[in-house]
Amino acid sequence: MIKHSGCYITFEGMEGVGKSFFLEKINNTYPKEFTILLDDDLEGYGLALFNLLHKKDALLRQQDPLVEFFSFSAIDHDCISRTVLPALTAGKTVLQDRGVDTTCLYAALRMKGELEDSLRLLLDIRKRIGLFPDHTICIVDDFTTCIQRAQQRNGKPYTRSELTFLKQIELGFRVLHDLFPERVHLVERGKKTPGEMTEHLYQLIKRLR
Repeated sequence: MIKHSGCYITFEGMEGVGKSFFLEKINNTYPKEFTILLDDDLEGYGLALFNLLHKKDALLRQQDPLVEFFSFSAIDHDCISRTVLPALTAGKTVLQDRGVDTTCLYAALRMKGELEDSLRLLLDIRKRIGLFPDHTICIVDDFTTCIQRAQQRNGKPYTRSELTFLKQIELGFRVLHDLFPERVHLVERGKKTPGEMTEHLYQLIKRLR
């Protein structure tokens, strides 16, 4: 693992849960306090590889889950080398929209064997080949509500197979929390107002860094 003097926190959760929304709220409410990377902060070969993968499947699934895993690890490495590592070296707190846990979960769900075993295997590999988050904040909310938000944002409904996979993803993030409770922190969105949720997340970040 790469050592640094900052704090690296990734935000995870299923489609429509509000990861990007609340990162933007945090950035606007506490400007210049964090280095924030949103899900679409890609360029160069990382962006080219992402676009290639996205053309094949709306949920970025590939024929071989290990090819998918290493492809997204390469995209993540590009983002880390350009933005994350310089900020961490300067002692800053970096908040990233999605990261290693999404990469590992998406691939693990389509590998043979128990999900927990696949997650442990892929996360161990990921630790060996690049920067690993100090903490992960996973936002959770009602599944149907998340799907409605995501479909409205995307401008089209999910297919039945996509909905099945998204349900597996929702449950998979809870499995990650159960496996690694000291690193993966679940935050229930529930009935909190946007302002209340933003403040709740900010206070959690302050405790973690």
